Amino acid sequence: MVALIGSVAALQGACGGDDGGTTNTSSTTTTSSGGGSEPSTGGAGGTGGTGGEGGTTPGTGGAGAGALDCEDHEPPTGPAPALQLTPIVTSGLSRPVYMTAAPGDDTRLFVVEQRGRIRVIENGTLLDTPFLDISSLIPSMSQADEWGLLGLVFHPEHATNRRFFVFYMQTGGRSIVAEYATSANNPNLAEAAPTQTVLSIEGPVAHHFGGMMAFGRDGYLYVSSGDRGDEARAQNLSSRNGKMLRLDVDNPASAPPGNMPGADSLVWSYGLRNVWRFSFDRCTGDLYMGDVGGAYEEVNIEPHNTGHRNYGWPVADTGTNCSTGTCPVFAVDHNFSDCSMVGGYVYRGSAIPNMNGRYLFGDWCTNRITTLVWTGGTSVEQVEDLRQNLDTANTLVAMSSFGEDNQGNVYVVDLAGALYRIDAE
Repeated sequence: MVALIGSVAALQGACGGDDGGTTNTSSTTTTSSGGGSEPSTGGAGGTGGTGGEGGTTPGTGGAGAGALDCEDHEPPTGPAPALQLTPIVTSGLSRPVYMTAAPGDDTRLFVVEQRGRIRVIENGTLLDTPFLDISSLIPSMSQADEWGLLGLVFHPEHATNRRFFVFYMQTGGRSIVAEYATSANNPNLAEAAPTQTVLSIEGPVAHHFGGMMAFGRDGYLYVSSGDRGDEARAQNLSSRNGKMLRLDVDNPASAPPGNMPGADSLVWSYGLRNVWRFSFDRCTGDLYMGDVGGAYEEVNIEPHNTGHRNYGWPVADTGTNCSTGTCPVFAVDHNFSDCSMVGGYVYRGSAIPNMNGRYLFGDWCTNRITTLVWTGGTSVEQVEDLRQNLDTANTLVAMSSFGEDNQGNVYVVDLAGALYRIDAE
């Protein structure tokens, strides 16, 4: 993610709303095999092995696995229906960068503020008291534009074990994944002290720290770790920078079975620049990653239970026509205004007809929200720019993230201090 700094006025000048330009996009027609039970053909060190253990419950995508009968939904056809951004909260938030929900909780949303607080929206009302405040652990925002509290995920069994995890940048430059617990006496408050540090990531103190976490179907925690501005680390299998990591929160000192052979014990896939946001499709378990590229912004899709893939950064920054590793299924050329990919979610709600199965993602600089459909092959279909449909030019200032609730509804987070839900018009 680039340039998470500045006042609202500065953000308006930098992003410019709807630029009205034409974007050069492409979708892939070939992808390299890799991970799972097949050997990888991509990139240095991309040897295969046994993938992660399977499962039957949906991945949380950072939002918890809500009850959803995926068999009842027909794939989408034609253009997206008329949509709107419904305001949920438009004041009271300070630099929100993510939103999620706790598994099984349909009355509350949790919003991550970059400066170190997690806020609760209960039945549509923003509560005054933060759920968690670790602002004392967050370095001054003037030190680096991407520092701060960046991610939150609740344990799949949070309703009974009260566990949740945060990703933040520590003074000194380490990326920390720490476990906390919800108060046993007040579900709107967390215990002030962490339970344990699950992960600590070192590296250059520049930018591109990643920051997203989600539990997969296999019960393990997936964590995106950026290259921290040192491109070579993404291809270095002994480094945890520029990777998708996978760990066991019940035994963080020991790597879970199925991670990438010949690499650092926590590496699942590599060759990534900065996956600011990723998610699991709640119906298929497929992993959707929005990677902030150099010349191209990328959407990489990894079929469920594969991994062990090299996504090519920095040796293959050529869009969907790459010669090294696994190519992105969709790419946007930087020469056409887009600058920083914001990964989103496959819509799996029931409230919007003809939307189920469409992947929603965006761009930080243009506030462009795009949708596409990936059918499990090597290409994408129904690519559609939704800026006019959603009237983003008159609504969004600086789109920082997407979010998802337990019903499969998708939300848009605005760094200027607002949260919107994507609804049918």
